[in-house]
Amino acid sequence: MVALFVLLTFALFVVIDIFVLKAQKKSHPAFEKTPGAVFNKGSIAIPKEVYVSKGHTWAEKLQDGTLKIGVDDFALKALGRLSITKIASGETKVKQGEVIIEGACSNNPFSFRSPVDGTVKLVNSAILNKPLTEPFTNGWALVIDPSNWEMNSKVLKTGESLSAWLKEEFRRLRDFIELSSIKPELAGVTMHDGGNIVEGAVSNVSPEGLKNFENEFLTF
Repeated sequence: MVALFVLLTFALFVVIDIFVLKAQKKSHPAFEKTPGAVFNKGSIAIPKEVYVSKGHTWAEKLQDGTLKIGVDDFALKALGRLSITKIASGETKVKQGEVIIEGACSNNPFSFRSPVDGTVKLVNSAILNKPLTEPFTNGWALVIDPSNWEMNSKVLKTGESLSAWLKEEFRRLRDFIELSSIKPELAGVTMHDGGNIVEGAVSNVSPEGLKNFENEFLTF
């Protein structure tokens, strides 16, 4: 009987606490969502055959000389549940650095830019308006026939240079989140190897921070 009384008293205090916090437009710690999966500089997928732009779009050279293009794993993990909303249409001529893919994450729009000059030859409409997964396989966005590959490829990252650059990008992202996030704890626990970041952490930055993220990480 005493135990039941204690439990009912505890439940009453929790209910009162919830109503007080609700009036203050806060949430009770017991109902806070736990952070999702985390990633670090060693868990970002880096296929050997791809080239990656500073705007985090990748290019893979196909046997016929055309290039398969998509959004890289770094951008996908940073943004989280990204859906592709628009892709440049077939036969469109594009320049390196021009927007060719548009997406949204938590109702926030993001633009991704072409890693090369060329003409769009094929569009993967199957990925439209769906959460983007497997960025280097089924998640490719379009195929481009390059018109200036030799010159364009000089500013793209591949192999060891790509691996080293992504490690630096990871460090920059952690610093960016700590400065811009509404929930800076999502940058992860600091460890000797640089720590972890919660996947989708960019969705927790301020509105101004979202614009800064695109300017700092998705343009070139």
